[in-house]
Amino acid sequence: MKVVIKKIPEDKTEFAALHVHEETPQTQLISSYLENEEYNTVIVPCTADGKIYRIPSDSIYQIESIGNVQHVHTKEKIFQTSKKLYELEKMLPVKFVRVNKSVIMHLNKVRVYTPLANGLMKAELGNGESAYISRKYLKGLRDLIREGLK
Repeated sequence: MKVVIKKIPEDKTEFAALHVHEETPQTQLISSYLENEEYNTVIVPCTADGKIYRIPSDSIYQIESIGNVQHVHTKEKIFQTSKKLYELEKMLPVKFVRVNKSVIMHLNKVRVYTPLANGLMKAELGNGESAYISRKYLKGLRDLIREGLK
């Protein structure tokens, strides 16, 4: 497939147009990738063991708020950040979603969703941890979960 990139003035809205013979699952995937800005990686400043780290958002599984400290969970390690949960929620890409009062989860890192009897849902993450999606946030997430936001 040929790719053409055209520079536009700053005051114009950026957009992408796909010219295809037919719409396929692959073209839908490309469209979703662009619309949801999945190419957008944010660096989250964190600390652990007295050192400062720059954690790319693609490495984050979930962010959990305990007291005034946010714990950034990656595959192998847990870091801390001084940023507030609401600040992180605003700066992270669309694939990060608030799932309860104290957790933001990376939807692409979920392996299994399990509905629970009390109206909650449990999300098991690829790093072996889990998060609970409260009823308040589940309503808005149902469509994303069903679609499997890729």
